[in-house]
Amino acid sequence: MKKVVLLWMFSLVLVSCGVSGENGNSNGNDQGESEVESLSFEVEHTAKDDVGVFTMNLSNDSEKPVQLTFSSGQQYEIVVKDSDGDKVYMFSEDRMFTEAIIEEEIAAGDVLSFEQEWDYTSGGKRVDSNEYEATVSLTAQTVNGEKVVPDAFVQKLSVTIPESPEENAPEKEEDESKDNQEKDASESAEQNRTEHENIRNIVVQGEQGEYTITGETNLNSDIAYSVEDGHYILVEKKNVELHGSEKWKSFEIATEIEKENLPNAGVLTLVFSWEQAGEKQYHSILLENFNN
Repeated sequence: MKKVVLLWMFSLVLVSCGVSGENGNSNGNDQGESEVESLSFEVEHTAKDDVGVFTMNLSNDSEKPVQLTFSSGQQYEIVVKDSDGDKVYMFSEDRMFTEAIIEEEIAAGDVLSFEQEWDYTSGGKRVDSNEYEATVSLTAQTVNGEKVVPDAFVQKLSVTIPESPEENAPEKEEDESKDNQEKDASESAEQNRTEHENIRNIVVQGEQGEYTITGETNLNSDIAYSVEDGHYILVEKKNVELHGSEKWKSFEIATEIEKENLPNAGVLTLVFSWEQAGEKQYHSILLENFNN
């Protein structure tokens, strides 16, 4: 009878130990969840003209340090999808990461930050300016040795892709071109106001190799013109055809220069030439300024 009682008491001890062990494991899991809950994950996106910047902050709100373990060199993932749900960007795509285990410690009250740029391209081409959805996550495997549950550190946010500089370029170039044309016309008019005693009322119209020049001259002798860029004669000497019988006769010159012969820099001038009292005379006018 004594042996039976002893065996029964021994069984109670074993059962008691088993219950104690189960309670111990339960406390351990609760501790792991509280470790994750003490961390707050926030993501911001800054849209610049050429790149979008994702800023990820993991804050330790507890009063003790936290140790994170990553199974590889990839510590975060970013996936961007369009309104149809099609993926246009994935950070890890076509990238290689070290297979070594990475550990990061966040001191109490401190922040672990990551920053990643995206150049708005998908398959080598810039995506359309529009609204997109980004899913940003940290790939931490454990927090203080406790396994991290899926989606513990995940944030979704709306991303606005701005218009590319190229989309605004035509309008900008048109405005700049208009300004340059007005500037060139002003400079040309200013220079051509300095008239010769034998040539007056010069007006130059045209650009990029096609020009019309009108004016008046009181010369009775033959007058010719040529076009040069300061280094080369682009239009050989030709006679100017005069109209009228008055003292001041009018003329109109139409000249064309092939675009491949136009200077990349410098100025294009038309040079009048004639002979007076046995001496050669010259007068130059500006056709176009290529220094802009």
